[in-house]
Amino acid sequence: MEPPGAANHKTAFGARFLDLFREQEWHYAPDLRATVPGSPGFAHHPLGRRIVYGITSLIIGLTCGFSNALLSANLPYLRGALGLETYEIAWLPTVYAIMNCLGGGLLFKYRQQFGARSFAITFLLLQLVVIGAHLLVRELGSAIMVRAASGLSATALTTLCIYYMLQAFPLQHRPRAIVLGVSIPQLGIPLARLLPLDALALNKWEGLYLLEFGLSALCLACVLSFRLPPSIKQRVFEYRDFVSMAFYSLAVACFGAAIGMGPYLWWWDRDWIGWSLAACLLLFAISMILEARRRSPLIDIRWLTGADVVRLAIVLIMTRMVLSEQATGAIGFLRLFGLVNENFFDLSLVIAICAFAGPVAAAIVFKPDRIPAMVMAALLLVATGERG
Repeated sequence: MEPPGAANHKTAFGARFLDLFREQEWHYAPDLRATVPGSPGFAHHPLGRRIVYGITSLIIGLTCGFSNALLSANLPYLRGALGLETYEIAWLPTVYAIMNCLGGGLLFKYRQQFGARSFAITFLLLQLVVIGAHLLVRELGSAIMVRAASGLSATALTTLCIYYMLQAFPLQHRPRAIVLGVSIPQLGIPLARLLPLDALALNKWEGLYLLEFGLSALCLACVLSFRLPPSIKQRVFEYRDFVSMAFYSLAVACFGAAIGMGPYLWWWDRDWIGWSLAACLLLFAISMILEARRRSPLIDIRWLTGADVVRLAIVLIMTRMVLSEQATGAIGFLRLFGLVNENFFDLSLVIAICAFAGPVAAAIVFKPDRIPAMVMAALLLVATGERG
């Protein structure tokens, strides 16, 4: 028999646990409430609270980008230590990218109905459990599960990083806060190359997963301790969302697996790569047809195919291609000569410093009408560096 009061204690514990997922009550002016469901409102915070929000955004953003960057930056060394083939270790970043895309489609409506806080806590807890299990069973399958959980949680953390940074700035400086919030997760790869391999490669790279576990735990502690202002919630999920999401998920999985593994297994040597690319076109088409006929779609096709969004997508893709040489091409070239992270530490340090200075400078000078000039100036700087 349970001792007297045990049932009440369990009920109280369950209530406190569920309260962690709920948003805090907040009293502020009606004009500062969020107008978009799922987004937090704004408040006139004191300076101390703004600093805490800024530090929390920095921790969340770095955790979001750093965990995957650690693996991506050290993928060749991890493969050798675990005795895996190149195509086997390539599944890790591939699965991360697939789940990150799926998380983006799911998060939009999830945070409208339940709030971004609930999504972040749920998948951070899942990530901690999976990483803890992987430390006990270090196999490729468990490593893939860690990447999948990280990809999902990174989706929520990216959004939370922006939300916390928005609270750190006065209302009139929201555009500058968005610039910083978007930029912080991008700092992961430059920072990851500054860590010595000896610390990460401890006991077959157990050090890497211990560091990722610690960062996730720190991030969870910040989310639990420092709550955002509440957001407007409304019931948005429909049964057709899950039908569309099923086709969309299969399409993303087929496309991601084919694109991610094609360069390693080679496109013409595996029949499943071609079949996956063909299947993803059909699955994407079915998903888009289902979404195009809905009043409240999970994926807004009309908005995504607008001229402004398409033009923005083209600019972002071209810019990403231009910048990929700095972070991937140059480092990959040095690795062909047998150099490891410690050998090009100075180069990684310069890249990391500039990666920090760039968003800060952009936030200082940012104004909406200056965006074209800022993009052109950035491209001229990249061209100057390539010429040099």
